[in-house]
Amino acid sequence: MTRVQIFCAVLLLAAAAACGGSASSDNSSTPAANGSGAAAATAGSSARVVPFEQLQALLPQIDGWTRGEPRGETDTTEKVSRVQVNYDARDMGGLSIEIMDTSRNQVMLEPMLAMIKSGYQSNQGGTVIKATTVGGFPGYEEWTSESRNGAVSVLVEGRFTVAVTGSFVADLATIRRVAESIDLKKLAALK
Repeated sequence: MTRVQIFCAVLLLAAAAACGGSASSDNSSTPAANGSGAAAATAGSSARVVPFEQLQALLPQIDGWTRGEPRGETDTTEKVSRVQVNYDARDMGGLSIEIMDTSRNQVMLEPMLAMIKSGYQSNQGGTVIKATTVGGFPGYEEWTSESRNGAVSVLVEGRFTVAVTGSFVADLATIRRVAESIDLKKLAALK
């Protein structure tokens, strides 16, 4: 099993647990979010995978944060590519950005689509999770104030996923600003 398959399996299980049931959903329903690309994810996976180098070009420099060395991979067999990088700031915790081209693979997109379609909201155990939009694209965010950990995940054109996670950061707004600093419209235009 590749790292991408393991990552997707973990996401699928986490979404199923968070939603309180099965990870499968009815693809005939319309996403609750603004729909920018979420409906397109129900289409077949005939897209050519975008090489990770093109995704890497979208990783931002963030004022006050030191960017580490990006890591990426392109798997043409599974039609998946991803790039990931960590950022550090003195006394401000750490951030991580992952951009992935799923080539509209339903297995990979199912956890995110379930959250978006349902307009999911939860406030359990000190963790707040809710559907949102970033740059006009649907996604969801989660925040645990006690540990100051959170994430903002975005679905772009029903194909690309962007996940910004933060550990020991000031607030969810910090993570959201980083997600908004990524040129999502340029990502959407990649083919």
